[in-house]
Amino acid sequence: MAWKNLISCDGCSKEVVAGRPRYKSKLQANFDLCEGCFKESGNLEEGFYVIENATEDDILHEYHKCNGCSAEPIWGIRFKCSTCEDVDLCELCFDSRLRALNAGEEHAQCKGHAFECVELPLLADGLAAHSDFKCVSCYMKPIIGACFLCADCPHFSLCQNCYFTTPYHLLKVRGHAADHRIEVAVEPREPAKRPVKCNGCGEYPI
Repeated sequence: MAWKNLISCDGCSKEVVAGRPRYKSKLQANFDLCEGCFKESGNLEEGFYVIENATEDDILHEYHKCNGCSAEPIWGIRFKCSTCEDVDLCELCFDSRLRALNAGEEHAQCKGHAFECVELPLLADGLAAHSDFKCVSCYMKPIIGACFLCADCPHFSLCQNCYFTTPYHLLKVRGHAADHRIEVAVEPREPAKRPVKCNGCGEYPI
């Protein structure tokens, strides 16, 4: 079941539909305006997060845990502290933080710090993503981080975790042998082209 975050404009009370931007207040909890109401309000963009709201797809920020409710991964929009290292909040906890600040609570999280709004996560959060390879053990695709490839058969690839933890005798892949040479790819590379046979004349390889 897909999740959907329904946002209503606090100006006209209409739903802010996907494909239309929404403006989220940086100072007032759970306060959003649609594009039309924002332009009519005379507010400046400096006081709002301009959220493109370009997709209805579920957005998951892998490798990030909310420092408020401990949700992992963070679903929806992620708010990243610009001062503290590795402090992230989901939208619900970000609004709770604003309420605490407005109530004058001394122990409000990251008091006085600015937060950056991250709408769409970077693929693999900056790690190498080998989009054309799938791990033959855990089936991760794309393989994130280091990718271990067989130099003798192009259909054998492993993620870093499986390469170091999976017993080799359990990796039963047709055509692959224990004496084959394994190479490690840190940066993404194109998969080796497998030889193909012509279905017309039978020439092999083409």
